[in-house]
Amino acid sequence: MHSISMLRGSVFGLLLAVLLYLGTKVVYWLVWRQHLHADHFPGGKFALLSSAIMGVVVHECLHFVAARIVTRGMPVSVSMGFRLSRLLPYVKIAGVMSVWQYRVVAATPFIVLGLLPAAAALLAASPAVSLFSALMMALAASDLLVLIAMRSLSSHDLVEDDPERIGCKRA
Repeated sequence: MHSISMLRGSVFGLLLAVLLYLGTKVVYWLVWRQHLHADHFPGGKFALLSSAIMGVVVHECLHFVAARIVTRGMPVSVSMGFRLSRLLPYVKIAGVMSVWQYRVVAATPFIVLGLLPAAAALLAASPAVSLFSALMMALAASDLLVLIAMRSLSSHDLVEDDPERIGCKRA
C-alpha cells in the first residue's frame, strides 16, 4: 500500500508534526541559544494563527503548481478545490504519473515553505521565520508520511491519486 488511511494519517501526522515542530525549536536553540515562542512572531499568536491558515492555502497552491509543471504535456488533469466538510483546500490529480513526479508534487510544500525558510532563519537568526517554517513543516507531515509509504516504489513505477486515502496507488 502506498497510501494511508485518513485516521492513520491524522494520528501519525499529528505525532510527526509535533516532532518536526519541536525539532525545529531545538535546532534553533542549539544554534542561537534562544527559545522560540509565539511572542517572537510579529503580531503574536493571532498573526501566527493567521499565517498558518494562509500557509495551508499556499501549501496546496504549491502542490497544484508542482503538479502542473511535472505533468506538462501529459494526459493528466490537475484541479484545486475546497472541502467544506473539513474547511480545507485540496488538489486532485486525475491521471497516471511516475513515482518521481508524485514525489516532487508531495515534497514541494515541505521544501519551499519548511526547509528553505528554516535554513534562512538559522542563517539570519530570525525567530519569526523559524516559527513559521516549523509550523509549515508540521502542516506538511501527512505529505512526508505519503513519501515514507512510497519508499518501496521505483522512481519509474506508475501511480495515480488514491481517491479514498491519503497518497497514491499503483496504476
